[in-house]
Amino acid sequence: MSQNDEEGERKDEVKRAVARPEPPKKARAYASSQFIRDEIWSGAWLFPVLMGTCVVFSVWFVWWALRLQAAEPAADLSGRLTWAVSSMMFFVLFAFFYVLCATCMFKCGKDPAPAYALVGSTFAGAITVWELAGSDVYLGPRWLKAKLEESPFAVGNVRLVSSILDGVAIWAAILLLTTSAVILANEIAEDVIEKDKALSRQLRASRMLMQAATALLITGVASTTALHRWPLESLPAMASADSRTALPAGNSGNDADEQRQKRDTATEDQETRRQIEQATIAIGAAVGTVFSMLLGAAYLPLGIVLRQRAYRVITPWQRADTWLTVHGFSIAPSQQFARILLILSPLLASGPIGYLIKLLNSP
Repeated sequence: MSQNDEEGERKDEVKRAVARPEPPKKARAYASSQFIRDEIWSGAWLFPVLMGTCVVFSVWFVWWALRLQAAEPAADLSGRLTWAVSSMMFFVLFAFFYVLCATCMFKCGKDPAPAYALVGSTFAGAITVWELAGSDVYLGPRWLKAKLEESPFAVGNVRLVSSILDGVAIWAAILLLTTSAVILANEIAEDVIEKDKALSRQLRASRMLMQAATALLITGVASTTALHRWPLESLPAMASADSRTALPAGNSGNDADEQRQKRDTATEDQETRRQIEQATIAIGAAVGTVFSMLLGAAYLPLGIVLRQRAYRVITPWQRADTWLTVHGFSIAPSQQFARILLILSPLLASGPIGYLIKLLNSP
């Protein structure tokens, strides 16, 4: 071999060494996402342990906020316990919803999007909870906030827990929309083996995601309603019309003035009760409307895009309608009604149902 040939080979080796690329960012991100995926599946047995821990922690946290042991005999026990139960359920369902979102992302997403989405949504949600924890932010009317200051927020650490619940609700909304986006972003390519199974996973994950989100948001509406109904426990029960208007016979002078003052006070209390009840129903309906719109924003794109994806993936395409019916995504009236009812559940649980309960409890 001549000297020129050897020199040419050395130059070629140098060129190949220089041209050899470093592992690209996308490849490193894919490896990280795959590692997280493997860790989630290998640690699936920890799921019930995590849920049990969340139950114990939520019970302790809410009871610590209420300081129920220090409550007086005449305290508003019913209002406290109603709010406590709904808050504990919200915390436990959020823990389940978080794990479900992570599972749906890594099962139905395309690497490395699930890892980025989970880390980003977790960071955004944690920052939101941190910023709102203990804050004095209240979007309702000022007179109702003053009533809340007198009863719920004056008890233990209820204000802290209530503000954390607000932050967790925003966190859940971020997780819901992010998971929906991750599922939609994973377009099933033509070279994917068993494309129908991949699409089936996406459809089943979408259905489980929306059902869990509906249960979580209904619990959030219940917690908000229970908090705003709490001041009613400190007001006297609704009196009859005769007892509010009639004065006892034979009373005169100071006795009559005292009775008249009691009657005026009772009338003011009943008016305050009526205002709080109306405001509670209105605020619950507003929160339920926002939550229903959130469910629609996450679910409607999933329904539309995944249906079109099924007509492209399922062969022959005539089988797509039957296949979608099995997965609950057909345009049959029964399944359409079920989806509409699912989206409107937070609104129905707050407005019409709350008003019906009020009518049934009225004398």
